[in-house]
Formats: sequence, structure tokens, C-alpha cells
Amino acid sequence: MEALQRVYGVSFPDVEMMAAWAKSRQEARSRDHRRIGKEQELFFFHDLSPGSCFFLPRGAFVYRALVDFMREEDRRHDFAEVVSPNVYSCQLWEVAGHRQHYSERTFTFDVDKDTFALKPMNCPGHCVTLDAVKECNYHEVGMQIQPGERRRFSDWK
Repeated sequence: MEALQRVYGVSFPDVEMMAAWAKSRQEARSRDHRRIGKEQELFFFHDLSPGSCFFLPRGAFVYRALVDFMREEDRRHDFAEVVSPNVYSCQLWEVAGHRQHYSERTFTFDVDKDTFALKPMNCPGHCVTLDAVKECNYHEVGMQIQPGERRRFSDWK
């Protein structure tokens, strides 16, 4: 059986473009957040939770400072912070239209006869929140809410 090998290649119409590309690659390596985080003892990544960051004490300090900054900005702009569940019945994702778009990449599990999923984003849960607070069209709510944690499906890579 032959071993598979992946080959990458790049070409340029002239030497100047090749030099500019090489310089941009070098600059990108110097700003690589994974290397900087490790060197500054801010965070690390581990195969047991791929794509997720483990914050070390210094990194947790920076993280909390950024969260505090975002919360202060939210307050300054009259946003009220809400916290919504991380798991919902798939009924919500079907009503919101998210299930057909994200079902292949969403973690689901069954409990009794119901199927649940980790939320891929906050907006459907916020609709439930607004519905519970006021019985009116969302244009008429007069309330600006912001999640305590930002979450978008595009962040899950």
C-alpha cells in the first residue's frame, strides 16, 4: 500500500510578487496568536478539546478585562445583558430555520423522545427571551438585549 502525500505549490509572475508574498508570510508567522499565547503564558490548545482555548491565569485576566470592557460598552449604549441556555429543543432550531442550515455541524442528543442541540448562536434564544418579556412584535419591544457571551456558528471551526 502506498502512502499518500500532500504537495502544495505556489507560483508568481515575477520576483517582486514572490518577495512580497514571502514577506507577508513571515509577518503572519510573527503575529501567530498560538505562538504568542504560548510564549506569553496566556493560553494553550489541546487535542482533547480541538479549537477550544484553555486560558492560563494571565490569559484569563486579559479575557475578563475584555469581557468587562464589552459589558461597559453595552451599558453605555443602553443594552441589557441576558443569559440564555446553551441547550435547546430542536423545535426552536426548526422554527428559526437554523436546523436545516447547521444540522450537519451541530451537536445533538436525544432525551426520551425529544432531540436537543447545543446552540449554534444566540439569536433564537433571544427571541424566546423577548417573547417572554413582552407580547408584541420585536420592532415594538423598545428593549435592546445583548448576550453575556458572544456566540456565532462561524466561530466553531
